[in-house]
Amino acid sequence: MSESNESVRISRFLMFVVVLLIMVLGRVYIGSVVEYNRAIVAAGANDEISAIIHHGRAIKWYAPLNPWVKDSAQALWDIGESAAKRGDMKTAIFAIETLRSSLHAARGPFQPMTEWIDRSNLWLADHIIQE
Repeated sequence: MSESNESVRISRFLMFVVVLLIMVLGRVYIGSVVEYNRAIVAAGANDEISAIIHHGRAIKWYAPLNPWVKDSAQALWDIGESAAKRGDMKTAIFAIETLRSSLHAARGPFQPMTEWIDRSNLWLADHIIQE
């Protein structure tokens, strides 16, 4: 009898942990998609600064396999490149610094998306020296 009570308690505890994990991951994904959508709306209104801020926030909601983090990283890179090509270095540097700092802020037990950090570091080193 004691063994079955123990196994019931363990299974309930594990079920609680799984439900809690699903709730946390759901909140992370919802937060990310909300910020990503705000960035898209801002970009559609030609408000690059707000788009940069919201893409940065979307990245900070990092979770493995979160597509909005990857899309926001690409969007920040594209905004930075586009701004640099038209000579708006202030916006370009802000976009690339936001990309880099957002990924550093999303760090947990490991550093996600290090290739974007490396690209950003190289880009900033090249363009800040020119500035």
